Amino acid sequence: MLILAIESSGEICGIALVQNGELVSLRQRRHRMDLLSGLTAEIGEALRAHSIQPSDLDAIAVSLGPGSFTGLRIGIATAKTLAYTLGKPIVGIPTLDVLARDAARVRAEASLIAAVTSSRPDEFYIAVYRASDGDVERLTDYVSVAKAEIGSIYPVMNQQVFICGPGASSAREGFQAAGAEPVLCGAPLSSPNPWTLAILGEERLSRGEWDDPVALVPLYVRRPTPEVRLDLRLKPQASNEAG
Repeated sequence: MLILAIESSGEICGIALVQNGELVSLRQRRHRMDLLSGLTAEIGEALRAHSIQPSDLDAIAVSLGPGSFTGLRIGIATAKTLAYTLGKPIVGIPTLDVLARDAARVRAEASLIAAVTSSRPDEFYIAVYRASDGDVERLTDYVSVAKAEIGSIYPVMNQQVFICGPGASSAREGFQAAGAEPVLCGAPLSSPNPWTLAILGEERLSRGEWDDPVALVPLYVRRPTPEVRLDLRLKPQASNEAG
């Protein structure tokens, strides 16, 4: 099975071509404002470099977030367009699951893993997992919490917790304040790996699971800021009309 994986949840965008679990191509770069054109170009170059036609792909895997709203929308729209145009299945994978799986694989001694990405200043998207034999079981919901509230998401008192992801370093103090013993997983686990994303996608497909390319949307743990601002603008107007 040949899978194209698209990861666009953060500052580092990446794609991977993975065949039966083996990496064919991996491309990652820090994007600025050119994500849409850059992502499409990266996919085309990766396919051409390995003499792969788009029709040769068996499925598309895409990162669902939580993460950058703009990045996720572009990545998911690109994946959905490819899946719909080529008539291939699409599978969406939560970004925190990708981070946790990599941590469990690299940190064999881990028991508890917290996958963390930044939401706002001193606010984080977090999920906590139990690791076992290189796999993970999610123990919490995907949540957005302030640094001071990290202890509320899971009883981590007096336990060692391996924290990974682009928000891990900033969130470390919050875990310490909650009474945990946080251990940073380090730079190799500071961003989601498109290879791991593809593997998780292949696992879903092997179970007969895939998503509707029309209905698939990003995993929004909180509403995008522009929507919140729109609500704030509309509320006074609604009040005036009611009066």
